[in-house]
Amino acid sequence: MEVIKLRKFGGGNSAKKVMKLLTILAAALAVTPCTADAPDGPESVYNDAGYISVGSSKNLFYWMFESRNDPSTDPVILWMSGGPGCSSQLALFGENGPYVVEDDLTLKLNQQSWNNNATVIWVDQPVGTGFSYGGVP
Repeated sequence: MEVIKLRKFGGGNSAKKVMKLLTILAAALAVTPCTADAPDGPESVYNDAGYISVGSSKNLFYWMFESRNDPSTDPVILWMSGGPGCSSQLALFGENGPYVVEDDLTLKLNQQSWNNNATVIWVDQPVGTGFSYGGVP
């Protein structure tokens, strides 16, 4: 796959680059065999985690949690934390994910989670952020 560089927004081909990344992400989710077990919590939520190859040695980590409402008709949200360089896992477990981490490190169902009515995909980007990794260019 081609390496997609999303360095500058607001001009030129940035919309095309974003659409290209979304297309690659959708294709990767359609064929990715890796499924993470739902954490021990008050309610299990179907989820899938893995890597999207964006070059010969560059891999973006994603974690998807399916909508708890109606996954077949609810929208899909792609969450890419800003910065860049901030792991999306911070938002997943501290802001808008299906679980929040309690002080005693147990998980509690997040009643305001975005996946109440949407399938949400959190992506660690760019390569080198969070669980995303890559070799030396």
